[in-house]
Amino acid sequence: MRKALISISFFLVIIISIHAQSKIPKDFCISEDEFRLYELINAIRSEHKLPLIKLSKSLSFVAKEHVLDLNLNHPDTSICNLHSWSSRGNWTACCYQPYVYDQKCMWNKPDELTNYRANGYELAYWDESVIIPDSIIGLWKDVPEALEMILTQGKWGNKKWYALGVGILNNYVAVWFGGRTDHEPIPQICGKNNLRLKTSSKSKLKNLIIRKKTDRFFLIYGSYDRISEAESRTKEYINEGFGNAKVVISGNKIRIALSHHANLDEAKKAKANLPVKYKDSWIIKY
Repeated sequence: MRKALISISFFLVIIISIHAQSKIPKDFCISEDEFRLYELINAIRSEHKLPLIKLSKSLSFVAKEHVLDLNLNHPDTSICNLHSWSSRGNWTACCYQPYVYDQKCMWNKPDELTNYRANGYELAYWDESVIIPDSIIGLWKDVPEALEMILTQGKWGNKKWYALGVGILNNYVAVWFGGRTDHEPIPQICGKNNLRLKTSSKSKLKNLIIRKKTDRFFLIYGSYDRISEAESRTKEYINEGFGNAKVVISGNKIRIALSHHANLDEAKKAKANLPVKYKDSWIIKY
């Protein structure tokens, strides 16, 4: 049975931060999947004749920091839910839970990590399988709490979203909504889940393997006899810039995918833009 968790923050308060502000790296960018999820969220709003939300560099930075923390440090354990933050970063640690009132868990993470001076509201998600933006949106459409947050309905009816940030890494997704405009420039799309992963010696990323059909189009480059060998090589591809690289296992075939795409045209375009050394790659649907 497929396992998944979804979590929504219903309140945060503005607190004057006493911590030094972290600067967003100049080369900060978001992946193709993150941008795809951003577009799909706005597509839902467009269907309901609501204004589109501007992509936020500040909130995307917060979202990507959070999914990185969730992947590496797993603060979402025991009674601490997906909105929790570990003590291993330039932020206030937080065990976000419904049983004990803890004001620290409501501290404004955008205010702590960026120059965005407004409340931040998070829609967080974990799935046991690889995150695919189109599948996530399909799920959220069927979850009233998530849909109401996206559409500012129900308990969110008094809100207006002017900024939206997205972070995706392995099995975690974090989407941050803001009620004020972000004055930072719109982030670039780089096709990498997180640039910091290239130099992180502490990275213990798992879940690089896809075993179930996803109906995505994978750009394959290489077949292997052993999973361990393929997984090791995949991590090398991630460090080389292919942030969405995965091991794809179908039957007795073990392959490495440099990237995955929603449709064949996108996959063909990605293949055409590959460096010459990868010209022998091929496309499969799985």
